[in-house]
Amino acid sequence: MPPGGQSDDTPGVPSANSASASANHFPCLPRSCSAEQRRRCSLACGARKFKRRFLHESYDTPSLARWRLKGGSRSDVLTRVGQRLAIAPTVVAAPLFADLPGERIVVSPHAIPSATEAIQRINLTLAQAMLFRATSVRVRAEGGVRPLVRLAKLRGLICAVSTPPGESAPRLEVSGPYALFRRTLLYGRALAGIVPPLVASGRFSLQATCVVRGQALDFSLATGDPVSAPEQGRHFDSQLEQRFVRDFRKAAPDWDVIREPEPVRAGAGLVFPDFLLRHRGDPTRRFLVEIVGFWTREYLEKKFAALRKASVENLIICVDAERGCSEGDLPIGARVLRFKRKIDPAAVLALANAR
Repeated sequence: MPPGGQSDDTPGVPSANSASASANHFPCLPRSCSAEQRRRCSLACGARKFKRRFLHESYDTPSLARWRLKGGSRSDVLTRVGQRLAIAPTVVAAPLFADLPGERIVVSPHAIPSATEAIQRINLTLAQAMLFRATSVRVRAEGGVRPLVRLAKLRGLICAVSTPPGESAPRLEVSGPYALFRRTLLYGRALAGIVPPLVASGRFSLQATCVVRGQALDFSLATGDPVSAPEQGRHFDSQLEQRFVRDFRKAAPDWDVIREPEPVRAGAGLVFPDFLLRHRGDPTRRFLVEIVGFWTREYLEKKFAALRKASVENLIICVDAERGCSEGDLPIGARVLRFKRKIDPAAVLALANAR
């Protein structure tokens, strides 16, 4: 965003920086406003319950296989349902089809936001929408890169940590949906999910290269911009990681599992393993494990090339078989394990003992 976080045309709305940046570069703005308003409303309660009761009172057999109509008119059924629920039949009839997309009844939010709050919420939605069009994202935050890596890995993003030439502080570099060939919608949602925690954290800066109507634009977001910081739920670790630790300790009681070991220097970048596996009887037997969510073959090949150059040969990478974002298979000759939903500790041990 420019200083003050506002565009020249629309007060309070984030802008993309380019020589010809204008309101036309934000085709998602009306949709963002609409999406924000829908999130602040809720469906009228009781719609599904009323419909279920209505169907049970209308048919003898509540089964998808056989339905036999009972006697009585529609008003008779509504009267019976109203008597059972102790409400007027008209109250039952009003939301009867409200579970259908075109018939939904919304109620106003409990608290109407002020104009400033509404702008900040819309800006948050707009910033997330811009990341759906990103080819690359660069992030820095107060407290170093470890919290950023944890945030990105929790969402399975394709990321790397590097120190740009002439700079001393490392930064997190994340691939954008427009740099991928597959899973772009799922990946875009995951990438957009990092914005609220960033805004709610301390000082940060985010720069993204986005493609809007065929033109590359630079989008920026930083501390002090007029973007809402929504309440964050309790911090939680990946259930996949929790399950792996539990299963591995059962399958290999002679091994210690150390979470978030020190990062490994690999060329100009850093690799942040998720676990260090260390044999209790022979501490020289040490293996690093990194869990990768979304991935491309090029991303993995680049990572292994940097590790080989740094003489790091004890890293095992576990990749989600359902999150491949490019054509081609996994790199040959590397310690890579495919998994679906859970990581097999026996397979990890087999890779560790392979050479």
